[in-house]
Amino acid sequence: EPSSITVNQGSVVVLKAVSTQVSHRHGITIDEYGINEVVMTNDAENPQLIVFTADKPGEFKVYCRTCWDGPFGKNHPNIKATLLVK
Repeated sequence: EPSSITVNQGSVVVLKAVSTQVSHRHGITIDEYGINEVVMTNDAENPQLIVFTADKPGEFKVYCRTCWDGPFGKNHPNIKATLLVK
C-alpha cells in the first residue's frame, strides 16, 4: 500500500516499508532506480526507509523481486504498485 505513488521529478522520495511476513523476506524493487530492498521489519512505528531521488520521469513498476526469484515465481504473491514521476 498504496498501489500508486506520484512524485515530482527531482524530489527525494522516502518509502516507509513494513512487511507483514518478515520471515518470507518480501521486498521492494524498482528496476529503473536500482532499488531491490528486502524489507526486514514488521514494526510500523520503525519502518525501513528506502530513499532515492526521482530523477527519471515516467511510470515505473514497483514489485517484490524476492518473491519473483523465489520458489513460487512471479505469481506469488502478486505484490505490485506503480511509481509515477512527473
